[in-house]
Amino acid sequence: QVSQGKGRERLGRNGKLQNDHERWCTMMACSSNASIYSKLASLKYDSSAEAMRTFEYNVSDPGVHTMEQADTILIPAMMENYGVAGDAFIEYVVRNKQAVRDLLKDLTRRTVKSCDAKAPERFWVAIIAANITAALVAIKAGVLPWSIDDVRGVHKWACNQLRGSRSVVK
Repeated sequence: QVSQGKGRERLGRNGKLQNDHERWCTMMACSSNASIYSKLASLKYDSSAEAMRTFEYNVSDPGVHTMEQADTILIPAMMENYGVAGDAFIEYVVRNKQAVRDLLKDLTRRTVKSCDAKAPERFWVAIIAANITAALVAIKAGVLPWSIDDVRGVHKWACNQLRGSRSVVK
């Protein structure tokens, strides 16, 4: 999660700080063959603050597709349908802005409780809650054919990932 995003501070002609109206909060995903936590630790003596803003999880090979199937079926299908769900998703969010905000707030509170999260883990909680909120919105928007039980399973898995991260990030 890229947090506390704001535009560059600049001085006006009068030497006073100009009003900064640019703000953002972006979540980012990346993949690596090596632990991001290990990479952060190798860069400086105490990388705990950076590590607490990184939610790392392992994905095992599900063995669903061969490389050839991915190249000939999966990748072309993804490229052909790229962004299709986005319209329905964002339309739902715009029409239900306060309800989505309330859902995120509720899921944040539930995630803290379910994961027994501590204050330094707030970024991990935010990532989990935002992703679970997005899954529920996608279901309501009709673009994700999951059940509530599927989402509960992902939430439980994410809490287990959070607990596992505690032993790595100290």
